[in-house]
Amino acid sequence: MVNLAPEEKKEKGAKLSEIKTKLTEAYEAKEQSFKMGQINEQLEKDLVDISLDISGERGSYSLLAEVRRDVEEIFKSLGFVIEYGTEMVTKFENFEAVNIPLTHPATEMHDTIYLNEKDPNGENLVLRTHTSSMQNFLIKKYGVPLKVLVPGRAYRFENMDATHDVMFYQVEGMYIAKDISIAHFKNIIDKLLEAVLKKKVETRMRPGYFPFVEPGFEIDARYEYTDQKTGKKEMSKWLEILPGGMIHPEVLRLAGVNPDE
Repeated sequence: MVNLAPEEKKEKGAKLSEIKTKLTEAYEAKEQSFKMGQINEQLEKDLVDISLDISGERGSYSLLAEVRRDVEEIFKSLGFVIEYGTEMVTKFENFEAVNIPLTHPATEMHDTIYLNEKDPNGENLVLRTHTSSMQNFLIKKYGVPLKVLVPGRAYRFENMDATHDVMFYQVEGMYIAKDISIAHFKNIIDKLLEAVLKKKVETRMRPGYFPFVEPGFEIDARYEYTDQKTGKKEMSKWLEILPGGMIHPEVLRLAGVNPDE
């Protein structure tokens, strides 16, 4: 090109440019062909015949997860919001907000697991010892009236044995509205137990003390079953199955709700 005349350079340059373009296009086409060949080869190896019978044993939920999901669906059908909350909470949320004074033995190290993380006031956070620790937060979050269910883990510094562990599951339900009575409470409990146990359930309520309810109840249940030996229908013995009660006025007050209303 150096020894060519200006007119020849122009002519030869155009041809060289054309050749370069064709070579580049041919190179890219061949490269793409190689890539597609590799992809198709891999697809052939990974090919799944969707007509094959793939039925067989599949995994299942653990019993705890299955019951929790059942309970959630039952409460959803009753108009409750599902909230899992946080497992790290402040001492205020875990104790004072649910009417447990900081002088209560449960606040000591032998029951409560304290963390290195601090709250805005510089106090150590704790792993919630009960799902009731979410009451204050959720009342403030949603306001009233309120229907909310809090299923989730709780933690306590326990010696592990057949009936105790450092982590266990609870389900917390709150229903706050005007003109709500113990009759509404019992009706929801009856619906819950019948739906979970898939049987008509007879319940009774006994007085029980919990700092965050007034009055508080222990709820027992029993249901009809057929005696395998005699074939007769019998009633099971009373079984203490869950606690509950009407939310304590002080708990409502600490969450900014007037208990007189």
